[in-house]
Amino acid sequence: MMKLKTLTIPALFLSATLSFTSALSAECGACEAGHEKDAPHCSGAHASHFTLKDLSGKKHSLSQYAGKVVVLEWTNFECPFVAKHYHHSGNIPKLQKKYTDKDIVWLSIASGKTAAKTNSENAQEAGSAASAVLLDPTGKTGQKYGAKTTPHFFILDQAGHIVYEGAIDSTNSTKAEDIEKSENYISKALDELLAKKKISSAKTPPYGCSVKYLN
Repeated sequence: MMKLKTLTIPALFLSATLSFTSALSAECGACEAGHEKDAPHCSGAHASHFTLKDLSGKKHSLSQYAGKVVVLEWTNFECPFVAKHYHHSGNIPKLQKKYTDKDIVWLSIASGKTAAKTNSENAQEAGSAASAVLLDPTGKTGQKYGAKTTPHFFILDQAGHIVYEGAIDSTNSTKAEDIEKSENYISKALDELLAKKKISSAKTPPYGCSVKYLN
């Protein structure tokens, strides 16, 4: 009887371990194969669908930009980390103009409590040149993507896969003078994508103010 128990427990443990490993491999394999996922937790995951209204009330669905490179930028114009790249330097508006001129779609998104404070006036004051500034008052879209900070970026390729997630650059600060000495992850990833090269840095730690979700 003791011998039977000794053999059975490891066998059950091995079976459970193999099942878990198979499920994990299948899940990440699906991401690698480009199968649609609900959250961008694997490299190459398919971006979650959303429909949000812009500052004028017009609806924008991610599906309407199929076949285009799309930049998703979580923002809060009152955040000092965002102000560093808008009000104090014009860094993000310059990037927006540069890449929208190359037929890239740039969508800025205000999620949760920030949505109520985001309007045409403060977007204009910040110098936004995004394709659209979208409002996500429930925070559901931000939570789907796992947006944690403002700013926090996601770049989607022409097939709708997330090829970059993270910070705008390599220096976690609110000082505009740090921008020039920093590595700009967004321009680097977009240039590599447009040149049909592999993205050299597909994920970086985002920095900034926390996204103010309702719960």
